[in-house]
Amino acid sequence: MNLQTWFHPHQQLLLRYAARIRLDPRSWGSTSKLIQTTYHVVLNRAAQPDEQARWVTSIRRGETKWTGIVWQLLCSNELQQLHSDWSLPRDPMQVQHALHQARCSLVRTELPAADTIADLGGACTEAISGALLWMGYPHPAREITIIDLPPSNRMFADTFNYIAAETANWIEVGQTRIRYIHTVMTDMSGLADASVDMLWLGQSIEHITQAQARQVYGEALRVLKPGGYFCLDTPNRTLTRLQSSFGYIHPEHKHEYRPAELAHQLTRAGLVVKRTLGVCPMPYSVRRQRFYPQEILDHGEVSPDAASSYFFYIESVKP
Repeated sequence: MNLQTWFHPHQQLLLRYAARIRLDPRSWGSTSKLIQTTYHVVLNRAAQPDEQARWVTSIRRGETKWTGIVWQLLCSNELQQLHSDWSLPRDPMQVQHALHQARCSLVRTELPAADTIADLGGACTEAISGALLWMGYPHPAREITIIDLPPSNRMFADTFNYIAAETANWIEVGQTRIRYIHTVMTDMSGLADASVDMLWLGQSIEHITQAQARQVYGEALRVLKPGGYFCLDTPNRTLTRLQSSFGYIHPEHKHEYRPAELAHQLTRAGLVVKRTLGVCPMPYSVRRQRFYPQEILDHGEVSPDAASSYFFYIESVKP
C-alpha cells in the first residue's frame, strides 16, 4: 500500500469541504473572504488577523493553494479537540508507519520456523534479501526463493533500490541463500514437487483474481512438503470497505477478503487451516461502521480478533 492510495478516502472528504466552502456566498469576492469562510466552515470560528495575513501572503506568493489550507485545518489538533471521534488521524504518516510495524511484529513473533521458503511477491524496496528477512523473520532459513513480477511489470519499480541486483543465481545473505524468479505468482514451475517447508504470501493474495488464487492453492499443494506451511496476511475487507467504500484500497488489488471467506477457500482447496489472527484490531470502527485510522495508532498489535482487524493472518498446512 502506498501513501497516495491510503489518502484517497480522505481526498473525498477534502472535496466535500472544498465544495461547501466554495458554494458559500461568504467566500465570494476575495482571498480574505475565502480564508474566513474556510475557518468558519471547518473550525466554526473566524480566522485570527495573524492567521489571515499569513495565509493571504502564502497564497499570493504561490507557496500554498487554498485547498492546502483546508487540508491542514482538517488535520489540525484544534479540529481533533472539537470532534473527539474525528476519523482523520493526527498524523497520517504515523498510521502508515504503524501498519508496517504491526506487520513486522507478526513476522517476528508468529510465522513458523522453516528451512526452505518460497516468498510470493517478496521483492523489497529496501533490501536485496527480500521483504521477509527485512521485516525481521527470526528463524535461520537455509534458502528463500522470491517469486515476483519482472521489474518492467512492477508498479513503482523505480522505488526498488536493489532491483538491478535481483538474480536467478543464489546469493548469500548471512546464513541464508536467496534467489529471484521473475514471473507471476501462479507460476511455480521453478520449484520442485515437495521441496518447500513454507510458502509465504505477504500482502500478495489480494493482487490476483480468485481464479488465479485457486491456481496458487493447487501449486502450493504440489510444492509443499507434507506438513509444510501455507501462510499469508492480507487486508480485511470488513475494514477496507469502510476505508474505501467506492473501491479497493490499492489500484492493483483484484479481490480483498474477509477472514472466514479466505479460510473457507483454503479448506476447499485441500489445505488445513490451523489458526487465524488479526493485525491492528479496529473494533470501534466496526461497531460504528466508520473508518477511524486513529485506532491503528492505538492498537498496532497482533490480536486473536481477526474479524475486526485491519489485516489478518492465516496459517494453514498441507496434510
